[in-house]
Amino acid sequence: MVLVWNSFLQCDEPVNRAINNLYTEMLPDVYPPSDRDVNEGVLAKLAGREREIQEDNRFVLWFLKRYMTVYRYDAKSYPALLNTYPKIIKLEESRHKKFLAKVEDVVGIYGSVCVPVQTTLLICRRKDHLMRSLSCGYSEGFSS
Repeated sequence: MVLVWNSFLQCDEPVNRAINNLYTEMLPDVYPPSDRDVNEGVLAKLAGREREIQEDNRFVLWFLKRYMTVYRYDAKSYPALLNTYPKIIKLEESRHKKFLAKVEDVVGIYGSVCVPVQTTLLICRRKDHLMRSLSCGYSEGFSS
């Protein structure tokens, strides 16, 4: 079984803080304000997913790798990215347009916004298959 997650994190830049203020002002019911750092929450969620796989009695974690990529978006491309997020897509049309227009304005002021993305790759093997292949592998070549 192969699992891949892309998790969006935040840079600590003035533009990110300005965008977070837009979320607080315009979408508090969709993205409730929290005392918890966004990155801390994302990383805790990822750790929980990894732990869930490791604790599953049906699988053995065979490979785990995390890749970090940092993207920069301009005033046109960043709202387009946000427009792929399910909670943004579901907004009522006028609210949706107003929010994305404000985001475009904010990013335009700063020139760009930094978006780190952590890609997590997990490869797991079923325990029963692994144990069978190990026992077959060890017995081969040993003759009495």
